[in-house]
Parts: sequence; structure tokens; C-alpha cells
Amino acid sequence: MSIRQYLNRYAEDMHPESDRGTYQHALVVPLYDEDPCSIDRILTKISGTPLVVAVVNVPDDAPIPARERTRKLLPELTDRPDTIVVDRASAGHELPRRQGVGLARKIGTDLALKIYAAGQIRSPWLYQTDADAILPANYFDVPLPDRGAVVFGHTHKSPDPDLQAAADLYDAHMNHYVAGLKRAGSTYAFQTLGSTIAIHAETYAGVRGYPRRNAAEDFYLLNKTAKTDGVTSIDDVCVTLYARTSERVPFGTGPALKQILEDRKRGEPYRSYHPGTFDLLDKALRYLELLTERPDVSSDNEKVAAVFSDLGFETLRPRLIDKYRSPERRAEVLIQWFDGFRTLRFIHEARRWFPDQPLEAIRHA
Repeated sequence: MSIRQYLNRYAEDMHPESDRGTYQHALVVPLYDEDPCSIDRILTKISGTPLVVAVVNVPDDAPIPARERTRKLLPELTDRPDTIVVDRASAGHELPRRQGVGLARKIGTDLALKIYAAGQIRSPWLYQTDADAILPANYFDVPLPDRGAVVFGHTHKSPDPDLQAAADLYDAHMNHYVAGLKRAGSTYAFQTLGSTIAIHAETYAGVRGYPRRNAAEDFYLLNKTAKTDGVTSIDDVCVTLYARTSERVPFGTGPALKQILEDRKRGEPYRSYHPGTFDLLDKALRYLELLTERPDVSSDNEKVAAVFSDLGFETLRPRLIDKYRSPERRAEVLIQWFDGFRTLRFIHEARRWFPDQPLEAIRHA
């Protein structure tokens, strides 16, 4: 799908193109119940001036104090240079509660795409971040691929030692997951934090933009991108994220940090995926490779067969045999089927044999 087709058919209603001149880069930032100085803090280390698309938003079920604090951002940001402010916080403009941050990111990125299509942004890469981020000095300087999406490295920081300890554990847990996927040879071995993503304009249009979800919108955007133009991890760029607890979304970093702090107060260790789950994933991926040549063969591993049955593999098998005749086409179909979402489900289902272990023990091993 072309950029023009996407803008005509699937983009959100948007402001007119910017009349602020031409910029090298665009940066999209959703803002809900944030500090007025957030954007200045985000940009404090970088050189150059990007066009910032700030989507000031509240869900329609937001508490009244959060609504009022968010609406106060609008006059604070409206006259800020090099910033386009999208108002989804005023009465009558709030976001549907179940679409939340996903819709906010989509609105902002759709607008950035429209401005790029008008020739007012030179770089085809649409950068994404959040109000809790500080971008590094080399953020816009690292060479990027021809297409697809990139995920920059990150680290969580907090002046509170307890919160920092919780953030270190959470980062270690997420790194452990990605490293396990990578060792197993998964196509989906990358982090999925919305504050660390950049996506190519043509790729963004091709996957029809962000899903309108109140959580995991970053995961699903990258999951679709991995199936088309690919996702590249770039650890040479490290985004600093302010560690903070949160209940604004049902899951993610904020709720996870809150849970870790509560568990530590009770003396409970923080647990993560047993290494055996990734060994089983490796066997599953090897089985999928075998299926490209022999689509009628069953797995000789009972655990893999059991999880694949739970994931609905038997509904796909007849098509592998009857419809997709070449190994190359079968390989493509299997990568699409066993995507990032099913990979995560596989790891969770494997817990029946490999229960989570204390993270410290895993790291020590």
C-alpha cells in the first residue's frame, strides 16, 4: 500500500500540513498527565531541531484531576516553537478508553506521515517516543536501514534506589526474553517499547499504522512490521527512560514496576522465564523448518506438539499440504503464523513444564 493510499483510506482526521517550514526529522510524542517541561527534557541532549508532533490526550474515562492537568498542557505547548499540538484532551475530543495510547500514537504518526508526504520532512523515518524519555545526542545521527522499523536500546533510571532496583530487574527480565528468542533463532527477537521505535514512512503505511489499542500497540505494530520489512535492533543508540510506576495502562512497564515493588516488600523474588522454555522454542523452530520440506510430518517432541495444538496449528496444516506447494512459500507462511504473539504464547504455555525461576538465579547461571 502506498503512502497516499494509506492517507486517503486509513489515516485519522488530522490538522493541515505544517506551515513552519521544512525539517529533517519528525518526532511523535503522546502526552497524558505529563509535566509541561516534558518535551524540553526529551530533547535536552540532541543536536538539531526536529518537528515535534505532540498529541495531548486523555481517555474518556480519565479521572478529573488527570484531565485538568492534561488540559493545562495545551496553552503551555501551543506557542512552543517547532511543535505541532494535537488536542485530544478538550471536552468532546477525548480518546475512547479502549483505544488510548494506540490511537494517540496513530493520530500523531499519521499527521507526521502527511507532513512527510507534503515534502516538509526530509527523513522518511518517523521517530516515536514518550514523555518519560531523554534522547541521546546521537539519536538522529545513526544510519538506519532502507525500510522497516528500528528499536533503539534503552535503560531505565530513577533517583529512588528501590525503584531503580525494580527497574533493573524488569530490564533484565525483558533482556532475558529477547536473548532467549535470539538464541532460539526467532524472527521476533526484539524489544517492543513505544518510546524507542522509529519506523519508515512506507513501512508504516504498508502495515496500516498503529492499532487503536490502549496497550501493546507498540508490540502489534512491530509484529506486523517484522512480517514485511523487518525490525532492526540498534543498541548504539540508548534512550534513557525515567522509571515510574503507573496504572494508566493495563500492562507494560509502569504496572510491572508497581508489582515488582509490592513483591519485594513481601520478600518475594522476581521471577522470569525458565531457560528450558527457550530450549523448547528452539525445538519448535527446528520443527517448523522441517515442515517446509515435509508438511505432513508430526513433531517427535510431545511438548512442542502439545503447545502447537493449543495454538491451533492443526487448522493450518491442511493448507501447508494442499495449498502451499513450494518450501519457500511454506517457510513464509509459517513465519507469518508463528509470529511474535504466538511466540509469546508458546513461551507462556511452556511454563507447564518449565515454571518461572527467580531472576537472580537465572542471571547467576
